[in-house]
Amino acid sequence: MVAAPRTWPRIAMAVLLLVVIGAASAYVFSQARGWRHLVDGKKALERDDLIEARRLLELAVESWPESGEAHFYAGRAARRQGEAHLQKAARHIVLAKKYGWVEDHLNLEAALLEVQRGGLKEAEAFLQQELKHGHPESHLILEVLTPAYLLNYHLDQADLCVQRWLKLRPDSPSAWNCKAILHEKRLQRNQAIEAYTEELRLGPDRHLSRLNLVRLLLDANKPADAVEHLATLVRQGHDSVEVSYETARVYTLEGKQKDATELLGRLLQDSPEHVPSLQLLGKIELAEGKTKEAAVLLRKAADLAPFEPDVLYNLLRCLKQEGNDAAVADCERRLKKCNADLATLRELTRQVQMRPLDPEPRRLTGRVYLDNKQDKEGERWLLSALQVSPTHHATHRDLAEYYARIGEPGRAEEHRARGKDPAKSGP
Repeated sequence: MVAAPRTWPRIAMAVLLLVVIGAASAYVFSQARGWRHLVDGKKALERDDLIEARRLLELAVESWPESGEAHFYAGRAARRQGEAHLQKAARHIVLAKKYGWVEDHLNLEAALLEVQRGGLKEAEAFLQQELKHGHPESHLILEVLTPAYLLNYHLDQADLCVQRWLKLRPDSPSAWNCKAILHEKRLQRNQAIEAYTEELRLGPDRHLSRLNLVRLLLDANKPADAVEHLATLVRQGHDSVEVSYETARVYTLEGKQKDATELLGRLLQDSPEHVPSLQLLGKIELAEGKTKEAAVLLRKAADLAPFEPDVLYNLLRCLKQEGNDAAVADCERRLKKCNADLATLRELTRQVQMRPLDPEPRRLTGRVYLDNKQDKEGERWLLSALQVSPTHHATHRDLAEYYARIGEPGRAEEHRARGKDPAKSGP
C-alpha cells in the first residue's frame, strides 16, 4: 500500500532527524574520545612514558585540532622525546599560542625548547629565575638544564641541578643517567657505575646506558658483572657491534683468547673500520708473537684514529720488533704529539671548569680535536664557545676554516663574515 501524500513529509522529517541525531552522536563521541586521549596523554607524560604520551596526545589533536591545550601537551611530549622531534614540537607550540593556551605555560615551554635547540645562553637566566621561585614544574626545567650544562661542560651547575632533580624525582632514570655522565666527566668511575646501576634498575630498557655500564665494569676488570648485562642486551634485541666488541673484551679478561679472536674476526668482516676491535685484535696478535699480523691491524687503527695513544703505543711495540727504524721514529713522533695534545686537553678542560664563561679555552679545545681528525667533537666545542660568546671572532674564523674543509661553503662564508674583527680591519 502506497503511503498517502501527506505522510511523506513526516517520513522525510523522521529520516532527517535520525541523520542529525547520528551526526550529533558521532560528534559527541569524537569529543569524548579526544578528551580521554588528552587526559590519558597527560598522565603518560607525568609518568615519563613519552612514546605513549605522544601517541595519545597526537590523537587528541586530531579530535580537537583547535585546542590550545591539546597542541601544548603534544608539543611538550614531542620536545621531551629529543632532538629528532623538536621541529614538530615547535609547530605544536605555535598552534597552542594561536588557539589561546596559557601564556605562562607557553613561555616556559618556549624556553625549554630553546635550550634543547642549543640556545642555553638565551634561555638560562629565565629558567634559573623560575627555579629560584620554585616553579611547580621545576623537574621539567632541570630535565633540560642538566644535560645542557653537561654538554657545555658546566659541571658545577650540572651537579647542582642533578642533585635538586633527584630530590624532586628520585625515581627518574634520566636524572640518574645525568648523574652517571657527570661522574664520568669527572673521572669518578665507581660513582658512575653506581649511578648507571640505579638508572637501569628504574629503567631496564635503556640499552645505551647498559652498554656504558658494561664498558665501565670491564675497565674496572669486572667481567663477571658485565656478562649479565651483555646477556640482557642480547635478550632485548640489541646485539650490536658494540655488544660483540664488549663480549670479546670479556673473553680476553677471562683468558679465552681464542674465543675473542674468532669473535673479533667475524666482527671485522662486517665492520672493517671498527677501531676498538682492530686495536684489541692487534693486541692479542702481538701478545701471541704474531708481530706482522698485529702491525697491519694496529697501523689501520692508528690511521683511522690518530688520537688514541694506546693504539700508537702498541703499534710502536710492533715496529720495534720489526726493526724498521724510520717507521719507529715516525710512530714515536706521533705518540709524543698525541700525549702532548691529551695533556693540553686536560689543562683546557680544567680551564673550562674554572672559567665556564670564557670562550677561549673552549675554542682551543675544539682546535685540538680538529687537528686530530676528531671533527664532530671539535665542531661541538667550537659551537659551545659561541654559546658562551656569540661574537667571538676567533671561533667564527675557526668554524669558517672547518666548514670550508668539509665542503660546506655556505656555512663557511657565514662564519667568515662574522669572524672579521672591526678593531683589526684596515681602512
